[in-house]
Amino acid sequence: MPIPNLIQPAPVVVQPLDKAATKYNTKTRAPVKVIKRKASVTFNAQIQYNKTQDSDPSSGGLTSTSTGYFIATAEDLGDLSYEPKLGDKIITLGGNTGLSLYITETSDTAWYDGEPSLKVVQFSDRRPSRGGA
Repeated sequence: MPIPNLIQPAPVVVQPLDKAATKYNTKTRAPVKVIKRKASVTFNAQIQYNKTQDSDPSSGGLTSTSTGYFIATAEDLGDLSYEPKLGDKIITLGGNTGLSLYITETSDTAWYDGEPSLKVVQFSDRRPSRGGA
């Protein structure tokens, strides 16, 4: 199966959410205290990362937000037995370390022989409220 080449691949480090080890409030289904995470996963990806300042009417000032996406090969993710999921925390994008970005959406693309060869993963600096994390 042909695999498209990534343009300027850079390392991405993700800490997957560990729902089994995280304690949840049975009434609200919200995490109690600290969200538990699994061991970090490192792989190469093509990154599009933006930082902007948007007007926030509730606080009456500018709020800095970070959003973007990365594209990784399905083969690399499969070799690591990692499937990006909502709420996984991104701590490194290329040369940017110490980040607190969260995966908000994933999709498959570049289909060859009936299987996707690339995974597009969107992220934001706000932890998603849906998906149990």
